[in-house]
Amino acid sequence: MFSPKPLKFSFSDYSPAISEEIMTLHYKQHYFGYINNLNTAISKYPDFFKFEVSQILERIKEIPEDIQAIVRNNGGGVVNHEILWDILDKKETQIHDGVFKEDVSKAFGGWDKFIEQFMAAGGKLFGSGWVWLVFEKGTKNLKIMSTSNQDSPYMDGHYPIFGIDVWEHAYYLQYKNMKVNYLKEIWKIVDWKEVEKRYLSRKN
Repeated sequence: MFSPKPLKFSFSDYSPAISEEIMTLHYKQHYFGYINNLNTAISKYPDFFKFEVSQILERIKEIPEDIQAIVRNNGGGVVNHEILWDILDKKETQIHDGVFKEDVSKAFGGWDKFIEQFMAAGGKLFGSGWVWLVFEKGTKNLKIMSTSNQDSPYMDGHYPIFGIDVWEHAYYLQYKNMKVNYLKEIWKIVDWKEVEKRYLSRKN
């Protein structure tokens, strides 16, 4: 059975970027719901419990048809949120000079250009979904991409380096319809050391 991944900090520690109310609901209701629904579905075919959830998503087309949509939606919800929990800090952070910043700057024409493009992708995403920085399938090219609902980059063979949740439940109680303000604030608490660690684990 899959178990919830603990948060690194308390629900209140992500404030003011993310309110305690939002973090509590996000973690205890939405994320726990994805865990429970995924476990219920996979219990029909328990051999799949030997895989990590990301590995299941990589072979989503091999999942039995009667549970495939449930696994797609809820497995994506589990993995996406666990990446998010990993890459958030409780304080304002700054990107430091290093391989990750250098490579991203080369790929997007500068660090500030990367931020602009990432924020623009989040702003343009219609409805529910996520914005990601990924290693593109079959290459080590860096790419900004969006996924709808709880779809994961793993499903298309991409490796997610980090992502931001753009579902309304991630921000609406605090930011109302001002999604752009949410994107600006959550950007401030990205744990760039953790992001760089994910990046280097696949670059080398």
